[in-house]
Amino acid sequence: MSTFECSVVRVTIVPHPNADAIEIAQIGGYQAIVQKGRFAPNELAVYVPEAAVLPYSILKDMGFWDAMNNKGTLSTSAGNRVKAIRLRGVLSQGILIKGLAFVGGDHVMLSSSYGVEVTDTHPTVMMKQFAEGDNVAEFLGITKWEPAIPKHMQGKVAGGDLYATIGYDFEALKKHPTLFDDGQLVSITEKLHGTLLQVGIIPRRIWEGKPWAEKCPDIGTAGFKGIVTSKGQGKNGLMLDPNDDSNLYVDTAKRFNLWEKLELARTQVLGHPDDMPLFIFGETFGVQRTEGGPKGIQDLTYGQDEVAFMAFDLYAGQRDNGFYLVDQLFWQVCSQADIPTVPELYRGPFSQAVVAQHTDGNTTLTAKKHIREGVVIKAIDGVRHPTYGRRVAKSVSGDYLTRKGETSEFS
Repeated sequence: MSTFECSVVRVTIVPHPNADAIEIAQIGGYQAIVQKGRFAPNELAVYVPEAAVLPYSILKDMGFWDAMNNKGTLSTSAGNRVKAIRLRGVLSQGILIKGLAFVGGDHVMLSSSYGVEVTDTHPTVMMKQFAEGDNVAEFLGITKWEPAIPKHMQGKVAGGDLYATIGYDFEALKKHPTLFDDGQLVSITEKLHGTLLQVGIIPRRIWEGKPWAEKCPDIGTAGFKGIVTSKGQGKNGLMLDPNDDSNLYVDTAKRFNLWEKLELARTQVLGHPDDMPLFIFGETFGVQRTEGGPKGIQDLTYGQDEVAFMAFDLYAGQRDNGFYLVDQLFWQVCSQADIPTVPELYRGPFSQAVVAQHTDGNTTLTAKKHIREGVVIKAIDGVRHPTYGRRVAKSVSGDYLTRKGETSEFS
């Protein structure tokens, strides 16, 4: 599961190939451009990733403050969001905060005054030591940026039930660069820029007696109910009202007959038991027709003039007590149930070079020049990593991260 962290890290410093006054700090698979000489090799610092929202005091301390306009100089109207940029041709994903002092070389000293807002005239300031790996986001008052969800994506909530939904997310490969072994067989698919859709069919033993079930359609003849939700709502156990046809997620589920196709997959392809839920996850993208006129689901529409959908995962069972269908079975089920799938770009031995080769470039969905968001890498055998669990990760294109007019994935 993806987590937001501002971690204490040990920094590796390398020269910038195109500049003398700045250099590159390497943090695992990520890198950030820093002022030359500000950080010593192996020094402990705080890595703040892209999409972080910085408080006033950090913006001011690091020189990201425009006093004349009383705002930050970073991204968004408030100028307080960290965004990936290119400096002299090199991608920088995040910023580094220098500690106030080192303690024995193994700890860094930080002050909670970083998290103090300008309105706090008499704040209580704390000094605290942190070790490598500690998450200090809360201590420093740093939060994750969440985009406002457009009205046509919000929808009406039918109810809540953690047993009838799944929390879906995964990390970037740069955060866990050792997730895959060199030579391990993987499938690399194109990552599409839309919004995650979760559709499920839920057996009677879970929905019986629940008020939300009255709003959900009957699926098949074995007593299943159909649910639909988004990424963020599904994580929190919330389901959308399937009768709200104006909602993007509901419209997509019905437009592509996803409940019926799941039931077909359950009964005719998988021979799935009558007491186990089955979920499909995919990307809804393109253009939606709304009362206010056509709206791009994101700023990348892939040449579509209607809503499009492509699946990338199937899950059998309940939250934390089920499994994702392994590679070959996923493709087989989707093919036989006529479920559209994301494009597969590569199948073969894993290497960082292979991932880099497929991460950038144009999308495969349209002949028009249209950048690719990135890729998703999955282990073909489905064997879990002893530390990180399921071997699935994303690799995002630098061109995508630094494009103008960007939007972020809605929950």
